[in-house]
Amino acid sequence: FYKIRYIFNYIRKLVEFLSSLTIFDSDTPFLLEKRINLLKAIDQVGSISGAAKQVPMSYKAAWDAIDAINNLCPTPVVSKETGGKGGGGAKVTPYGKNLIETYSTLKIEHEKFLSQLTKMTDFNTGALKSIGRVAMQISARNKVQGIVEYIEQGKVNASVFIKLKSGYTLVSVITNEAVEDLNLQAKDDVIAFFKSSSVLITTDLTLNISARNKFQGKVEKIHVGEVNAEVIVDIGGGDKIASVITANSIESLGLKEDLEVSAIIKATDIMIGKQGKKMIKKLVLGLMFVGLSLQAGSINIAVAANVSYAMPELKKEFKKLFPAITVHETLTSSGKLTAQIKHGAPYDLFMSANMKYPNALYSEKIAVTKPIVYAQGSLAYLSSKKQDYKKGIELTKSANIDKIAIANPKTAPYGKAAVEAMKNAGVYDAIEKKLVYAESISQTVSYALTATDLGFIAKSTLYSNKMKEYKKGTHWEDVDPKLYTPINQGIVLLRKAESNDEAKAFYEFMLSDRAKEIFKAYGYLVP
Repeated sequence: FYKIRYIFNYIRKLVEFLSSLTIFDSDTPFLLEKRINLLKAIDQVGSISGAAKQVPMSYKAAWDAIDAINNLCPTPVVSKETGGKGGGGAKVTPYGKNLIETYSTLKIEHEKFLSQLTKMTDFNTGALKSIGRVAMQISARNKVQGIVEYIEQGKVNASVFIKLKSGYTLVSVITNEAVEDLNLQAKDDVIAFFKSSSVLITTDLTLNISARNKFQGKVEKIHVGEVNAEVIVDIGGGDKIASVITANSIESLGLKEDLEVSAIIKATDIMIGKQGKKMIKKLVLGLMFVGLSLQAGSINIAVAANVSYAMPELKKEFKKLFPAITVHETLTSSGKLTAQIKHGAPYDLFMSANMKYPNALYSEKIAVTKPIVYAQGSLAYLSSKKQDYKKGIELTKSANIDKIAIANPKTAPYGKAAVEAMKNAGVYDAIEKKLVYAESISQTVSYALTATDLGFIAKSTLYSNKMKEYKKGTHWEDVDPKLYTPINQGIVLLRKAESNDEAKAFYEFMLSDRAKEIFKAYGYLVP
């Protein structure tokens, strides 16, 4: 399938779409324009080093690009011979030439589409208000294609056996839920992803080890840096495996080109992507973030109190995708959280109950992403006693309502919305003395059930398990949405998380379809 990335260029009221075409295979960048140019150059000059200079790119980058394409294709795209004139001879195979022609045809149609899109688009009138979010590339070093032979399912996890082009069988252990989400079956065409740091190298070909994946091959290339080194192992059939080990290990193992070695990978370190259009909807979100090269770690997030009821389920779903990442949340009013952030609190991400606070942080360059609405909240009345909600907001003036709980309107957006609703209904002045202010929406719920006769709360709080005993029309009811401004809730990444891949993964998850499903289940509207 194809993903087109757009770069907008706005010049003197003329909107023009500029773009390069990238063809993806199982969400992996497969044919980029630069790779096609490299293939064309190889076809012309007959060597990888000469083609690299012509594109231009480094010799190593050219080798890596060819390896990546060959690994993802059923047959090699380029046949290579090391040590030839000009850095090694190379020839584009008939299959490779067909890829070049196919890409060229798609490129022509792609440019026609962009030209037509430019004509249709008028940013001044909002004729085309938004284009889908840029898809995240997967940069995991190792990507190999194979066919599922069979699947062994246990109580929690499943072992997926994948036949590679090299003839080896690779085993990946993933959750049963992931097997179901991917609709994984025998004979499926899949791609296995794993990080180069997960690959161990040994020169002892008879070594017995508990790891289920042990592939014998020859060292094709070694790139040595100051601290680490990258070793490329050719295991046959066009399959290459990259391993990152310490530079000292190169010497201690006596590694050199053409040496026979074994590459060892734990089955639990291998993730699977399924090809085909259905994968777009079903691919486990965690796979889409392999490119982040996430390490075990934790993130600190600041969350508006009204989200506290949905947060456990959101965290649970995120944990399925990223079991190595721990999420620590601080739950209180958005105003308090904003003050903490401005005073240097070490949060990576902020989920506010409105757009005002995220916008302020963004304008002050404390947030590094423009605020995006992740959910839209609404107000509800709540009481532990049966109330006559047919009266609407006029109920607040009833003689049996002595105290009314609301969140502090100075710091809590839902408190501000409650005051706005009362003022618009013309009841605020008559009942102001009845108001009891809570520090957050969570505390407002507590007050409404234990200390006051009524409370203005976030509707989302009513969807938790512990609130199921309270029934609509008896204990709670919606506040007329015409009485207050819609409560758009915004999310931003904070400056501390600018280079924090774990936080970015959580941010993307909060904007994913799965997160939207959860928000809907808790009474929110979603964009």
